[in-house]
Amino acid sequence: AARAAERLAVLWIDAHADLNWPEVSPSGRIHGMILGASLGRGPRALTQLAGPAPKVRPEDAYLFGLCLLDPGERAWIAEGEIQAVTVDDIDALRLDAALERIACNIARSGADALHVSLDVDVLNEQVMPGTGSRHWGGLTARELARVIRRLRAAELPVRSLDVVELDPTLDPTGASTRLAAALLARALGETVR
Repeated sequence: AARAAERLAVLWIDAHADLNWPEVSPSGRIHGMILGASLGRGPRALTQLAGPAPKVRPEDAYLFGLCLLDPGERAWIAEGEIQAVTVDDIDALRLDAALERIACNIARSGADALHVSLDVDVLNEQVMPGTGSRHWGGLTARELARVIRRLRAAELPVRSLDVVELDPTLDPTGASTRLAAALLARALGETVR
């Protein structure tokens, strides 16, 4: 996505910030470092993957729906360049106001492209059991559908999208897979019957 844009912004809808790097990561898991590496922090083998670093400037990173932050991530966000909205912020500001603030900042940023990364673990564990990182207190399916609908209405320069962390084997009912498919269809402007 970064190679196809002059200036890429990223909207990271996730329960986790994924801003860690090896020196601060409590778990050492690389999937918790992906956004950090895209922003230029971490070992060269990660930050230089698929081109020079950073792929995205920290001021063009917008995180939404965070439930859990590691200490290193919290400290980086506190530096003020990365914009983060936690579930507590959503409760305090209300969903529409929190999302509107991010959408306005993206629109004013000068970014010519927006990548949306949607990790299904942003959803409450009762709604999305089919993910390896389940959390209580995440968004409801209705709230996430509203986020997607509002993003489409905002006419931001969305050029790419990923939906990650779905593990159908953890939900044999198939409900998690159906929900993820419905959310993806909504993001693409389709209707699932």
